[in-house]
Amino acid sequence: MLQTKRTKLRICHGSNFIAYRPGAMRLAQKRGLKSTASMIAKVRKTIEANLAELRAGKVRTVEGITIKREFTGEYPGGANLVTLRVTIGKKSFFVKVCKDHPEKLSERYSKVEEFLKSIKHKFEGINVRLIKPWLILSKDKGVMFDRRTYVATDFVEKGKAETTHTYFGPNQKRVFDVTKLLDEALRDAANSYDTKLYNTYYDEKTNTIWIFDP
Repeated sequence: MLQTKRTKLRICHGSNFIAYRPGAMRLAQKRGLKSTASMIAKVRKTIEANLAELRAGKVRTVEGITIKREFTGEYPGGANLVTLRVTIGKKSFFVKVCKDHPEKLSERYSKVEEFLKSIKHKFEGINVRLIKPWLILSKDKGVMFDRRTYVATDFVEKGKAETTHTYFGPNQKRVFDVTKLLDEALRDAANSYDTKLYNTYYDEKTNTIWIFDP
């Protein structure tokens, strides 16, 4: 079963970078990142220097860090540039690179979690959970076209859950229909517009929809 931490996001400003979530470095260390601050800096710099190539599907390996494209981000909406799989040793995690304003992104995650708590994490008979980020880092220059926000979340191994749009099991029609209804509900309750088939996972064993990118 997938697991996520329940620590609330918090805004912490530092120089021209903004990190969210108390204990983010400690959480990163739990995920196997040693020398965490320098490692995160290397990941960010490698992504910045190779973003076009990574979006095109090329793999980059630098000093034991392997970065590859997981999702293209090429769908209507425009704020998501790419979602990458970052592997350091035996540990992997997602890094979404987007243009979202970090404060608004933090607020959206919080509102989605509040909504899920209000419905006791069950919607139309299906369990619903949020894969919350353990780090949000933003080089924010104040304008959307020049902003880069990096959202790190736990990696979802294939076999534990399938992205909803690639799920073809016996519950397919119901899961598709419920995901669409959930998207509509979150638009009203949390101003979230991205809870769609390609931004969710479905775990058939636990009958759970996991929201990856609200």
